[in-house]
Amino acid sequence: MENNRGFIKLILLIIVVILVLSYFGISLRKIVESNTSKDNFSFVWDMAGKGWIWLVNVWNNYLATSARWFWNEMILKYVWSPLSSYLDKFIRK
Repeated sequence: MENNRGFIKLILLIIVVILVLSYFGISLRKIVESNTSKDNFSFVWDMAGKGWIWLVNVWNNYLATSARWFWNEMILKYVWSPLSSYLDKFIRK
């Protein structure tokens, strides 16, 4: 029920925004179809793609090895294994 409230609020907010834009005579169709908007969306999409490629390269070249070591040698060894044996003993009681 709580999730539905957020969804309903979002729908109401979108409706209010559309009504306010209509009141001020702003056409969403003209905004979306204008060359400037298309150029801006294209620019943002290109930058997001380049950012994603950069992020993947940073992960693969710099962070992945350290993160895997940390996961295997610290988290699995000192957190997951003791926790799972404790839970196993707790469940068997």
